[in-house]
Amino acid sequence: DMQDGDKPPFRAILKYKKGPQVLKISNIGPYEFPLMAAVHVPTNERAEKLRKMTEDLFEKSPKEFVQGGPGGSTKGGAIRTFPIPNNVKSAQMIVWSKEVSGKGSKALIEVLQGPNNPKQVLDFSVAGGSQPYHCVFATPGEGVTIRFTSKQFLEFPTRIVVLPYEYEEVTTSDTLWM
Repeated sequence: DMQDGDKPPFRAILKYKKGPQVLKISNIGPYEFPLMAAVHVPTNERAEKLRKMTEDLFEKSPKEFVQGGPGGSTKGGAIRTFPIPNNVKSAQMIVWSKEVSGKGSKALIEVLQGPNNPKQVLDFSVAGGSQPYHCVFATPGEGVTIRFTSKQFLEFPTRIVVLPYEYEEVTTSDTLWM
């Protein structure tokens, strides 16, 4: 079970425009379940390497087009699911609207284990299409699916890439990444 936050840590790479920025990290759960967070600001050289790596990965990977919905953030839009093979220990997702709308992205991302059983939930908003959102989810166990629910308006679609980040080598074809 992935209810223990030490088992499925969440990692993300955020790119900001120049100038003052704000990052809000909050926990809406009860105080008995505290949130531990750390933020690291890389050197300019490391930030440039991360930017290039993210952009290259996005450009070379197959993308899923995700449309918004008629009600925007109140009713939600398109839902995409990505079943994760059992040999994948963690999966990465890049969300970017630069190619299609240039607007920011709003979505609900859930890591499910079993039908409608969320183990990790991320409600996020990224302003502007010039910055990608790149995150890594731990996906231990069997039957893991990543569900992406767009909270954008219909006019502001986005593209997403989901790929393995860490995986175990296997010899059978039924557990390979599709």
